[in-house]
Parts: sequence; structure tokens; C-alpha cells
Amino acid sequence: MKLVCPDCGEQKKLLYPADNLADRIFEGVYFDVDENGNVTQQPDDEAYLQQFNMPKFLQQARKDVAKGTELLCPTCEEYV
Repeated sequence: MKLVCPDCGEQKKLLYPADNLADRIFEGVYFDVDENGNVTQQPDDEAYLQQFNMPKFLQQARKDVAKGTELLCPTCEEYV
């Protein structure tokens, strides 16, 4: 997977809006997506997310990414 924003160019990661999985509990939370399609939680959110079944949510996010869900550029925060 190539991580390119039309406005900002090549990126090291893109962002998956976690509220795609659970609207209210993940509002404002983003998961990092790398060029291999790996999805990880951001370290700043770790304390909040430890109360949830994160393997389940991360697996669903990986499936969404594989299906082509739009991701956000971390620089301009526009969908790519």
C-alpha cells in the first residue's frame, strides 16, 4: 500500500478514524496505518483504550483498511 497524500506527498503513516468502529467510544481516536496495512493504536491513547477489547477492534480496522476504507493524511487531515 502506498501512503501518498495528493496535497502533502508521501507519508510514513496514514490515520484510520476509529470512530468508524464505534461512534461514541472512539470519537477523536485514530489508529496508525503503515505501508504494509498494519494497524496500531497511538501511544497517547493507550491508557484510554486499555478498557476495551483492542485486538478485536484492531482486527476489524485491518479488515476495513484491506477493503479500501478512506484514510486521513496526518499532515493536512484530509481523506486520501
